[in-house]
Amino acid sequence: MGADLIFSVNELKVSREAALANARKIARGRLTEVLTDLEEMAGVVRFNEVNTASPSEEDRNEIEAYLAECVETVYDYGRRRDCGLLMIDGDRKFAITAGMSWGDEPTDAYESFNV
Repeated sequence: MGADLIFSVNELKVSREAALANARKIARGRLTEVLTDLEEMAGVVRFNEVNTASPSEEDRNEIEAYLAECVETVYDYGRRRDCGLLMIDGDRKFAITAGMSWGDEPTDAYESFNV
């Protein structure tokens, strides 16, 4: 047994600004409520300590900040040592992070790439 190579790749189809705008839409939209409902059904309580009909404004702000941080991490591929850029078919950009894992996250950016 040993470490495994783990990687995550994201195609960068839109600008950083458009990706941040999409993160805001997700945090403010119905998708957040659906995700919260799924977490509750699975017994996971991440944002709401009390069973409420929908996430509070504070919860939505927290979700929005987290998603924005993830977007920034992915789009900062050129400023990080644990990320890189692949160009496929000449103009398709893919941000990548990869590393060896012993059951933990292989890079600091890995979680953000998977979100």
